[in-house]
Amino acid sequence: MWGRIHRGENRHRQVRSRSFGRLRCSLRGPAEHTVLDLEGELDFAVDPEFAALVRALPQRIVAIDLSELEFIDAEGVALVTALARELGERAGLDEPAMITGASGPIERTFDLVEGACLTLA
Repeated sequence: MWGRIHRGENRHRQVRSRSFGRLRCSLRGPAEHTVLDLEGELDFAVDPEFAALVRALPQRIVAIDLSELEFIDAEGVALVTALARELGERAGLDEPAMITGASGPIERTFDLVEGACLTLA
């Protein structure tokens, strides 16, 4: 399911990763408290297999880390928001999985997209 397995900064922890075009996602941490790291670009062109694969993961994903994400568009924001909600529910959390590490431009995109959605509602 996941391509290569390599060691992260911590020698005792394996990080599993897979690429989907310009997006690379990695899993880190133990199965009961896993973080999904996104790196590169998440836009309308992302492979639909990405979301299906994340939804099928057996790990209890409690956070989505965007610190290495360089670009996101409205489709990407919608996807991350939906995944966070679904993963939080599946993990038994009372709220969506945390979305962390967004840089200034990524955070502004989230604000703009969410603001537009609130205006339309």
